[in-house]
Amino acid sequence: MGQDKRGGGAVTGAGKLVNPNKPHHCPYCVYITSNYAHLMRHVRTHTGEKPYSCPYCPFRAAQKDNLKRHIRTHTGEKPYTCEYCHYTFAEKSGLKSHLRSHQS
Repeated sequence: MGQDKRGGGAVTGAGKLVNPNKPHHCPYCVYITSNYAHLMRHVRTHTGEKPYSCPYCPFRAAQKDNLKRHIRTHTGEKPYTCEYCHYTFAEKSGLKSHLRSHQS
């Protein structure tokens, strides 16, 4: 292993940067992170694994937040409320888009 010219790490024989502050490396690409959970979420983009299942239908998600958002299509939950007119939305993006109508 040689020293990396950018500092803070070494280069392996395979040319990958080893960063002591980010010890978790993706086995499929050059992604590195200091957080193991972030690595596991990232690896699923390569493997296609979808461990989170909807209890209402066959939908499966790779990320827990995507499952939570999907479940709202079944439950009708709308947790995002406009502070101006109190209209409610299932997704934050819907509220953000709606708020522009109050700026006109």
